[in-house]
Amino acid sequence: MTETSHTSASAELYPEGTVYRTGAMPDGLNEVIKRQRTEGTTSSEEYKAAMQRYYQMHICSLDPWPEDLLESLRVMAKNKHPDFTMSKTLRT
Repeated sequence: MTETSHTSASAELYPEGTVYRTGAMPDGLNEVIKRQRTEGTTSSEEYKAAMQRYYQMHICSLDPWPEDLLESLRVMAKNKHPDFTMSKTLRT
């Protein structure tokens, strides 16, 4: 079983929770994430490192991550559907 933390069961509350949790990140990582998204440079190593820390804090605290979670993240990264963008905003 995969251990997850701080995930939202509500698609309506997910964006609000993400903003809250991102804002509470240590060491200026919030600013890195916001800047990279604003500049459209989410493929940068700086952004990827910040998001890795976010995932470790709020998605799964296991080390190493289970293969099923890694596969889900790979699929999510490839999802270019307009209803599920990089901001992970879901239409409800």
